Amino acid sequence: VDSYSAGPEGEGPLANIPAWVAKELETNTMPGYAGSSWYFLRYMDPHNDAAFCDRTVSDYWNQVAPNMRWGIYCIAVYGRRLCTI
Repeated sequence: VDSYSAGPEGEGPLANIPAWVAKELETNTMPGYAGSSWYFLRYMDPHNDAAFCDRTVSDYWNQVAPNMRWGIYCIAVYGRRLCTI
């Protein structure tokens, strides 16, 4: 990869590789940790239209033990799937 900056239309750095784009492969990828962190932050304050996550809300919920956060995340993601079986 010659450039790790954003692609021409704001995609990920893979959009800067002509051979990658020619194969029509996904260019907008997000690492698992970044993706799950984003999900957790938004989960704390999902109905806030003014900000991604209000600081007072994130300060409150970030006090939850990490393993408890993982449990909340799993319930949110997989619980809905299990309930539809």
